[in-house]
Amino acid sequence: MNNILMDMVRIGEGHGLHFPREFALLLKQFLYFDRYVHILAPEMDVFMDERLNMLH
Repeated sequence: MNNILMDMVRIGEGHGLHFPREFALLLKQFLYFDRYVHILAPEMDVFMDERLNMLH
């Protein structure tokens, strides 16, 4: 998750996009969440949870 978010910011800035401060704070919270999930429940894969599957 961390790598995806940082790549997204890097690519956006490389194309001249400016991200507002609030977006940076949101990314920071996602990174904290990802870090704590890995520490507290390393076997859990948040993004593979069947409740998130919106295609069915």
